[in-house]
Amino acid sequence: MRKGQIAIFMILGFVAAIGIVFLLLISGEAMNPEIEPVLEEVALAPEPIESFIKSCLKSAGLDALSVVSSQGGYYNISGTDYEIVTTKNYFEAYNSSFSVNNYYVSQVPYYYRYNENQMPDIQSIEKEISAAVEDFLPECLDGFSAFDDQGYEFLGGGMKANSTVSLDDVVIALEYPLSIAHGKNSYSLARYSANLEIDFAYVYGIVRSFIDEQGKNSSLLPIGFLTNLASTNNFTYYLITIDNKVFFTLVFNDSIPEPVSPLTFSFLVGYNWSSENYSMFKINETSELKAYPGYAFSHKVETSGTPVAFADYTPLFDINEVTGVIDFVPEAEDIGSHQVMIKAYDVEGNEASSILDINVIREGNSPILKGVGDIAVKIGQEILINSSAEYHDGSGLFYTLQSSLPNILIHPRHNLF
Repeated sequence: MRKGQIAIFMILGFVAAIGIVFLLLISGEAMNPEIEPVLEEVALAPEPIESFIKSCLKSAGLDALSVVSSQGGYYNISGTDYEIVTTKNYFEAYNSSFSVNNYYVSQVPYYYRYNENQMPDIQSIEKEISAAVEDFLPECLDGFSAFDDQGYEFLGGGMKANSTVSLDDVVIALEYPLSIAHGKNSYSLARYSANLEIDFAYVYGIVRSFIDEQGKNSSLLPIGFLTNLASTNNFTYYLITIDNKVFFTLVFNDSIPEPVSPLTFSFLVGYNWSSENYSMFKINETSELKAYPGYAFSHKVETSGTPVAFADYTPLFDINEVTGVIDFVPEAEDIGSHQVMIKAYDVEGNEASSILDINVIREGNSPILKGVGDIAVKIGQEILINSSAEYHDGSGLFYTLQSSLPNILIHPRHNLF
């Protein structure tokens, strides 16, 4: 009996344990129901696309500024007083529209003609830059093809650019409504801006000061004023005289940062030159003159008549005011090309001017030793060989010899061995 009771109690305990476990499982599920994962599409931010548009806006702005500046402040130049200038000068590569048979063809406006200042104001140039930006920007955006593999859809409206030339920058503002869709998400952009970081007002002011100076006498080319202006403001200039007009190109290198540098500004000036007031007194043209740091340079300026006085417009040297002789010793900091304006005056008061191209070449160019070829000699035969070397200066050359033969010598100064 006692064993049977024990068995019954064991069975009841086992059943109770199972019941407790079952109840615990049920209560656990009620307290911790299974969480189904909910997948939601995450909205993508517009910043990458907006950044891309701003980058293209700056690129288009720099290209627009470069073209407008090279054409004297115009993009659509057809409605102005201009001429097509064709030259073969190397600097024309900076501001040419296209080339024909290696001749550069440029559309250049008149800034002074018929005793009239025709230089555009800064507001007109701003409009020209804006028009160029509107033409150049779509090429950079390229229909947003850069985002093709990311599932975006774009719907854009019309573009309207507005350029502002401030004291030390050019700012391009753009209105361009754009709807962007990505899956179930969408957003819109409309306004953008880009700073070109170019002080175009500085360039414009330099050109304006020259044209103002030109207006004081429409028959004279104020070359001295322009030379001093270039020296003071660290730019170079090139001139081409075509009949009664002069084609000017001002080149700004150090003052303008990349990627626009060098920035060029071109324009034409028409002069009231005629056979009655045109003097035959001239400075004879010369080819490029070469000078070397540490070596004396000398050059005499020649004229077609009898000069009585000379003047220079450069800090590089001082010309002899009576003889027209230039004597100076270039220094290392003078290395580079220099365009120097020289003036001469005759007894009748006629004035002549010319630009001398002086190229100070870097010191240390190696001499060129001319070879002597192979020479066959017999044992015991004594020979004398003369070699020569070319250098920019005949003095200062010394010769040494390296040879495996112990009985061969070279003269240190007369290149004989």
